Amino acid sequence: EKTDAIARLGFGVLEKVGLRFDHPFWDAHTYVFGVADGHETGEPTCVVNCASVLGQPLLVLLYGGEAGLQMAALSEEAARDRAMATLRRMFGSDIPSPRAIHRTGWSRDPFAWGAYGYVAVGATPADFAALAAPVGDRLYFAGEATHPTQWAAAHGAYLSGLREAARITDDEGLLPARHFEENRRWRAMMTRATRFLNLRTRAIDAAELIERERLLGRSEPFCDIDAQELRHVATMMEPVVLATGEWLCHEDDEAHHVYIVRTGQLEVCKRASEGIVEMLGPGDLVGEYALLLRSHRRASVRALTDCTLLSLEYHRFERFLLAFPQASLALLRRTIARFVK
Repeated sequence: EKTDAIARLGFGVLEKVGLRFDHPFWDAHTYVFGVADGHETGEPTCVVNCASVLGQPLLVLLYGGEAGLQMAALSEEAARDRAMATLRRMFGSDIPSPRAIHRTGWSRDPFAWGAYGYVAVGATPADFAALAAPVGDRLYFAGEATHPTQWAAAHGAYLSGLREAARITDDEGLLPARHFEENRRWRAMMTRATRFLNLRTRAIDAAELIERERLLGRSEPFCDIDAQELRHVATMMEPVVLATGEWLCHEDDEAHHVYIVRTGQLEVCKRASEGIVEMLGPGDLVGEYALLLRSHRRASVRALTDCTLLSLEYHRFERFLLAFPQASLALLRRTIARFVK
């Protein structure tokens, strides 16, 4: 399980170059400066101002991806010159030279070969949990890539160490106060969700997004949700096309997605019933119960006509339900009604 999770997860490059000066020549109260077109020119995309939090005249330039690999390969003198070229473009050619340089070299460190984990294409948050799971009662795992919400951050590594120390000693007093952790977790989740939804919204045609919202608005458990929240769900979905006679899923298949029918008709079949048990059309949901009763299909579903659907991965659907409890209640009512028929 661990080697499979490692193969799926990504491992990112980030190098930092800190330049210390005698006095700030920049706005000492601004925490971070953006670098215009930095991702296109190989420069850092942001510069952190340590004077705003530490009171020290230190600027830290962050280099990711190919720019980070290039920076790590430079000599200290060449790294300083490259960083200063960026600062001169930002603040003017007459700025003073730095008193000292501090830099990382994580991507060339044989004990690291990179900086942080991330959810690559094909990976899921469950891979972080797989890395965190102990092996027996003798081998325990910590590190930022084992934390469920604070991966890619130094405090994720720190909190994971506390978690494992508490597990080994059976002393939960080693963990941070619960209210503090929940607040940070919620804030981090909403920040990541905002970035994701903004990217998705820009990637979808406006007319297509409106059509998705209308479809969701006619379907349980989404019909009672306000328009802005409905838009969030609509941006998360992916289109699926089925030809007449094509199977969407088979009974006992592993379940990963919930579907909403956009056009066409589908039939639901169960082996025990030896026939069709339900017909589905536009606005109907398929597979929502497997979210609650993990994690295999309880029936087979086949297209009676050419169909289009929208799909939503369970881990995204689950996060939506946690954020919007009125949808969770509607889904629970629907599921209970189905099983008491």
